[in-house]
Amino acid sequence: MTETRRSKRLAQVAVPDEAPPVKKTRKSPTKKVVKEATDVEPKKGALKVGDTIVDVELKNEKDETVSVLELTKETGAVFFMFPKANTPGCTKQACGFRDHHDEFTAAGFQVFALAQDSPKSLTTWQTGQKLPYTLLSDKAHALISQFGSSKDGKKKVQRSHVVVSKGGVVADIQAQVSPQASIDTALAFCKAASA
Repeated sequence: MTETRRSKRLAQVAVPDEAPPVKKTRKSPTKKVVKEATDVEPKKGALKVGDTIVDVELKNEKDETVSVLELTKETGAVFFMFPKANTPGCTKQACGFRDHHDEFTAAGFQVFALAQDSPKSLTTWQTGQKLPYTLLSDKAHALISQFGSSKDGKKKVQRSHVVVSKGGVVADIQAQVSPQASIDTALAFCKAASA
């Protein structure tokens, strides 16, 4: 009987030795939290109102290399960002900027679409929607991340827009906006700035 009790006790003692696999599953939420924190990191280095954009070279829809600071050297600019060209919400945003393009230029601001799409995709979209402004391809998020619009570790783009004064100084930042709000707030800001 003594041996039976000992083997029962040994069996009970052996159960806690099997407990560590449970601890391993508890570590997985920690990894997920770390991953989510990494997604937010690009925004920590994002520009604020009053900062000057860091010059980068991007490809336009014609696959030509352009300097961002050169684009803003003589005039103000509105850079609007969107998740993907030729999708409903993005097309609504792009067409809104198209329909009010003359008002933006009259206020002294050029309009630029900024996305991670390829120049070829942007050309197709520009032609189909008759977009009168330059479309910039930023696959590496060199400018998109400066504007704080990178998501999921630079895999996605958050719909937003940034108004830049002549010389490349950030004047206004609107993040997580709807297509219509992007157009309305950008236009109102540009008109007020030129008044």
